[in-house]
Amino acid sequence: VEERQKLRSSLQCKPYKWFVNNIAPNLVSEDQLAHYGQMKNVGKPRFCIDNLGNENKGAGLSIGNYPCHNPNSAIDNQFVMVTKSGIFRTIDRCLTVNMRGIVAMSHCFDFHEPSFIWEYSTTDQTLTHKRSGKCLDFG
Repeated sequence: VEERQKLRSSLQCKPYKWFVNNIAPNLVSEDQLAHYGQMKNVGKPRFCIDNLGNENKGAGLSIGNYPCHNPNSAIDNQFVMVTKSGIFRTIDRCLTVNMRGIVAMSHCFDFHEPSFIWEYSTTDQTLTHKRSGKCLDFG
């Protein structure tokens, strides 16, 4: 262990948190997460939010509902992370309402941007985009 500590010191290694804060601030650390996994439709629980295979097709990706995949293989088109601040995201895209008023997954270069924040109401089980006031529904 002592040798590794000397090596880290000689290489001037930084902790992982430094890397996240300074080099890759769009990564989500575990302490920022509220939930992760599939995002199921309350009214139709067999359907999940899905990127419909659009993950490599451009800047503002449309999303839709699709029958939920097996939860053990949900790390695909249906995997979503929810931060404690109300951001629904994948690894590099955040759920937002674009300038045309369409719900889409956009690159989240600054995921603290208010355009990415959503509020979930436990009372009526709705998900509302904070900036636009639009509610996500089954569509």
